[in-house]
Amino acid sequence: MDVVSIGAVNIDLVAKVDRFPNPDQETVIKRWDMVGGGSAANVACGISRLGVNSGFIGNVGGDYFGEVLRDGLKTEKVDISCLKVCKENSGSVIAIVSKGGERILFAYQGANAKLSLENIDKNYIKSAKYIFLSSIEGEKAIPAMELASQYAKESGVKVFFDPGYIFVEKGLKSLQGILNKATIVKFNETEIKELTKREKLHEASEAIAEYGAKIVLTTLGREGCFVYSGVGNKFIDSYKEFKPVDKTGAGDAFSCGFIFGDLNNWDLEKSVKFANLIASISITRIGARSVPYLKELKDYKEYNQF
Repeated sequence: MDVVSIGAVNIDLVAKVDRFPNPDQETVIKRWDMVGGGSAANVACGISRLGVNSGFIGNVGGDYFGEVLRDGLKTEKVDISCLKVCKENSGSVIAIVSKGGERILFAYQGANAKLSLENIDKNYIKSAKYIFLSSIEGEKAIPAMELASQYAKESGVKVFFDPGYIFVEKGLKSLQGILNKATIVKFNETEIKELTKREKLHEASEAIAEYGAKIVLTTLGREGCFVYSGVGNKFIDSYKEFKPVDKTGAGDAFSCGFIFGDLNNWDLEKSVKFANLIASISITRIGARSVPYLKELKDYKEYNQF
């Protein structure tokens, strides 16, 4: 595989509403969808849609949702030879999405929380070009990802680490075993400021880079991305002409775009611009797996610059 993603795979139950109700109030669901989710699985599917060979390491339950999730990954042409079935219900998320694309999430980890050292296949990781790691509940999740990143580093495989809020809450000390092996680390603005206890993005990024990452990316939603690297730092604008329908999975779409650019040996700025475009397109669609297929991109005039 070119990219191996390690982490969560979920069934997302997505409810579209005009507004979020206050306590003891009721609101009407305008649209109800069942779609695949989970950050690592989203990236595995998204990068596959962009024409990259993709594999996934994680767990599903032996339930109906587990069957749906396995079939979904196979439909997206993701290799699931390292996907394990365990005696748990599969992970799931209830997502309530407002008219403006804002969301409230209720997450059940289920089988995802069983990720452990036993999931990590050394040869599978060492044969990849990239591994993508994202947060997941479970006592053995961080040691498993530390082992995966160690195998990757030993073999010159790039490590893209997207801690997410679940890992951010655990603090810098808990994450240093992954951070000191990561090539690229990505946060949103809230995550990086909370993890580093610094308010300025430059200082927060510097604090992360001290662990060894060559690139620190902080996504800023509508405002684009702050990029920190050894050759300098800068803000790169997003594509504001895209109107949000559902922002779920935008960060994962960004990761797919960046990894695609880097695999094609684009420079840092071009890769981030492409990541911003993929994320911007994704928010115009329902669900977390909303990365466009490579053949669809020609329909967007913004793609012409790439």
